[in-house]
Amino acid sequence: METLNVLEAEELLRLCRGGRLYDVEKWIAAGKSLALPPGTRSTPLGIAINNGFHSLAELLARYARVPATALVARGIQCHRSAAIFKGFISSIET
Repeated sequence: METLNVLEAEELLRLCRGGRLYDVEKWIAAGKSLALPPGTRSTPLGIAINNGFHSLAELLARYARVPATALVARGIQCHRSAAIFKGFISSIET
């Protein structure tokens, strides 16, 4: 997956901060990358989870094919609310 340039990354993160589920779906459907430039501090998934956009977080997690164990490891390190994060993990495990 190709890495986004800085302007593309900023646009993707803006969409995620706004909870723009359908716009992110269009982003993915257009074949655009979710890979951020090195050194980017925020992630689309982290923003979605921290802001309670669970449908957006599920879309991002499923598209990136991130295993639940990796999400848990990241969640412990970078997400403010462990309770929200645990609820999210429970909701996407099938």
